[in-house]
Amino acid sequence: DMGNSGAYRWPVLCPVPNQAEIAVAYAKESPDACPGDQAAGYPITVFFGSGKATLTAWSLKAVSGKATGAALDCYPFDHKTGAGAEFSGYQNCVCIMAKDPLQGGTTYEVMIKAEHDGKPWEQTWRFTTVGGGKKR
Repeated sequence: DMGNSGAYRWPVLCPVPNQAEIAVAYAKESPDACPGDQAAGYPITVFFGSGKATLTAWSLKAVSGKATGAALDCYPFDHKTGAGAEFSGYQNCVCIMAKDPLQGGTTYEVMIKAEHDGKPWEQTWRFTTVGGGKKR
């Protein structure tokens, strides 16, 4: 909620907690977050708005559907990790992206721990993908 002040509340989580209808796959962009991988999952990102953010731990797992409980192998991104510093460094963010597309119509739980300007930050939240496994 940005209210009427126009000021953001940092950090901004994407997808937001309990958001539904999330795409299952990463839509290629430039710079490419995962060169050589044509089918990665939707990026889960925490934008801090300023300063340096370093990813310290993460997990992503399905909590509904046929893949329940399985932890997904992910690409990690922060100002020094990932395909290139230009992808996430300038955005003051940390990000994880499953190495394979997510399952459609599935609820996922994500846990991200980061260090932002020397202070620990952690959050666990859930989101649900668009049904039927189709891309959005």
